Amino acid sequence: MTAWVDYTFYTESYLAGRSPTMSVDDFPHYAVRATATVRRYTLDNISDDDVPDAAKYAVCAVSDALYSYDKNSSGIGVTSEKTGDLSVTYASGAERKKALDVQIRDVVYTYLVSGGYLFCGVAPC
Repeated sequence: MTAWVDYTFYTESYLAGRSPTMSVDDFPHYAVRATATVRRYTLDNISDDDVPDAAKYAVCAVSDALYSYDKNSSGIGVTSEKTGDLSVTYASGAERKKALDVQIRDVVYTYLVSGGYLFCGVAPC
């Protein structure tokens, strides 16, 4: 499987001048995973030969989410912290995974619903 975007698209189009979260070496791994994820949401209805920009942006955003999750995946995450008399609350790995899934779904829907790339139910008669 190939990724729908390359590092140049990620840095120049998607980030538009912002600093990249991942290196050129890390990007291909996450772009392939993100492409597979977006394919799943679109029921594989986007051709590799004609990928719309909306799908490319979705792949970039999902790549960032996956990278951030992996980078911070110690199994637990801090959900709240208090400095005076130190009080820290942690999320379990399952809670973090669920949050990632919701984040990915929101990103995919943000970029692809309006373009009609996602199946949202029965078409009107």
